[in-house]
Amino acid sequence: MYIAEMQLRQLTKSVPIAVYFIALFGFAFQMWAGQNYGMFRDEFYYIECAKHLAFGYVDHPPFSIFKLWAWIGIFGDSLFSIRIIPSVLYGLLIVLVSMITIQMNGSSFASIISALAVLSSPQILGISGFYSMNSFELFFWALLFLILVMILKGADKRLWLLFGIIMGFGLMNKFSIGILAVALNLSMYFTPLRKDLTDKYFLAGNLIAFLIFTPFLFWNYLNGFPTIEFMSNAAEFKNAEISATDFFIAQLTNMGPVNSILWLVGLSSLLFQSTLKNTEYWALSTLFHS
Repeated sequence: MYIAEMQLRQLTKSVPIAVYFIALFGFAFQMWAGQNYGMFRDEFYYIECAKHLAFGYVDHPPFSIFKLWAWIGIFGDSLFSIRIIPSVLYGLLIVLVSMITIQMNGSSFASIISALAVLSSPQILGISGFYSMNSFELFFWALLFLILVMILKGADKRLWLLFGIIMGFGLMNKFSIGILAVALNLSMYFTPLRKDLTDKYFLAGNLIAFLIFTPFLFWNYLNGFPTIEFMSNAAEFKNAEISATDFFIAQLTNMGPVNSILWLVGLSSLLFQSTLKNTEYWALSTLFHS
């Protein structure tokens, strides 16, 4: 783990100073913009949830609520206070994406472009503009991908333990991050990384993630699995049906036209550029995500 820690420190130093300024600007912009409109309706709900702590709630796991409870206990529940957390996560997300770019052999210029892409994404701007589990989810996904890239590039295998810890808390924040866990395990079967499927640290990481997620599962069991009932009702009565084509178009729209072009070019490079190591893994991972 010491080697991995040194690699992470070196990676932090390799991030261009411009990226940190972009992240700082993103934080400041969200804090400024967030004061121009009131609490989002969900934020009132989360504040109420924080007054009634539990290991689970009908429509979401408890991680973001416990964080909010601790934050409110120290800094209060003013609009300014509540918006600090998603704004900080937004800035950290910008830096993490830049780090991922560098780890995948991107130049300093490429890392700056990736930071600007996060900064200018309409969807990410919206998600990070108010307190919810979604801003945490973006952070967890990016952090997991960074650790995964480090492992692919030969970092200490004990990083699987850290991966498991973060995955566990990610699941306790929003269980949709489990898509990444499934995609990871399926993709590994088709690459040289399959040897890690029997690695003791990989297996221990999976166990750690499951154990961290267990309280939410136990809460659901004790309460008659209300989350499953909620999701079933939402799928039947709330969520609108959408075709695969419409979904794809929505992704392009939500990320913005320029970012969509950047994404398609990057995806093509990921699939076909031979200089990238373990390209087949990333391609299959992307396919399983889809």
